[in-house]
Amino acid sequence: MSTITLELEGVDRVAQKLDGVRERLYGDLTPVWEYAHAAFMLEEEAEFKTQGAHFGQVWEPLSAAYAKRKPQPPPPYGILYRHGRLLNSLVQKDHPDHVMEMGRDYAVFGTRVPYGKWHQQGTDRLPQRSFVKVRETFRKLMVRALIGYALRGTVPAVPDLTGIGTTTDEGLA
Repeated sequence: MSTITLELEGVDRVAQKLDGVRERLYGDLTPVWEYAHAAFMLEEEAEFKTQGAHFGQVWEPLSAAYAKRKPQPPPPYGILYRHGRLLNSLVQKDHPDHVMEMGRDYAVFGTRVPYGKWHQQGTDRLPQRSFVKVRETFRKLMVRALIGYALRGTVPAVPDLTGIGTTTDEGLA
């Protein structure tokens, strides 16, 4: 008779690794949320700099009447930038209107600026200019970060935030 014998070695090591994966996935995902938050702020900065093009749809231009009387924002900002409050609330984590809530298994990012929802959703008199979206690229980054954290206990390096939130909220009470 001719046979082969198979033995499985290292099962205990594999089981330990799988236990670690389970513990991380059902444990505290804060490192993943912190990475997501940094990426969110970069996405928002890019969206404002490109006037909506970053998320795939350039914002509708201002009406001619409003464009005439609106103060000119610093380049490259424009349509959704008057004093910088909305932008800064999205890209400065210490801004009073910045939303960053994280729990063991959830995260919420955004803005408390009251007029932001009118731009995000549009109204009868104001065209929709969405500035908070989840792009496919962002979703893939989050999946990679989650997988990396589950398997290795680490997330990718947080994106460089140099230059993010350098505008001011001048003139706001």
